[in-house]
Amino acid sequence: MKITIIAVGKIKESFWKEALFEYLKRIGPYADVSIVEVADVSADKFGEKRSLELEAADITARIPGDAYL
Repeated sequence: MKITIIAVGKIKESFWKEALFEYLKRIGPYADVSIVEVADVSADKFGEKRSLELEAADITARIPGDAYL
């Protein structure tokens, strides 16, 4: 099984990174997991609604055509 996690922004806090790697280690024998990080768009620059639309478009573009959601 292949699992792709698409996340907005980068994981900066070390405790979240440690937790992420622990879960990836645990699920590794059962599934091929990859993480795709898309850039977060500043709401200050574009406004909240437009920034969410841009992030959604970036996420949608990275979903494979044969993916099960």
